[in-house]
Amino acid sequence: EPLKDEISRLMRLTEFPYKVPHSEIDLLGLIIRDADMTQALDPVWMQEVVFGLATEWKKPPIEVLRSQAKFLIQLEFHSRWGQVTFTKEVVNSKIFECQLLTGFLEE
Repeated sequence: EPLKDEISRLMRLTEFPYKVPHSEIDLLGLIIRDADMTQALDPVWMQEVVFGLATEWKKPPIEVLRSQAKFLIQLEFHSRWGQVTFTKEVVNSKIFECQLLTGFLEE
């Protein structure tokens, strides 16, 4: 019970689109937000992100997949951990994977 407010605050920081700017978030909040964003770069991202968001948004998975490259192009990490762990090369590799899969599935 004593941590309920803090946990709720941290969870709200991951709601997308963001309502709280990065400049107003403490280090813990930045790390939580960055960690949430890394789902898109995880090896099992298709299940977690594409199918998960498709279910949540009530949209076909291919529609979510089409949006992933654009999302990843704009992806920024704000904690040192996120910046060091998820370099531009890592992000670009996932963008390429999204584009390749989208092209393959739409043929």
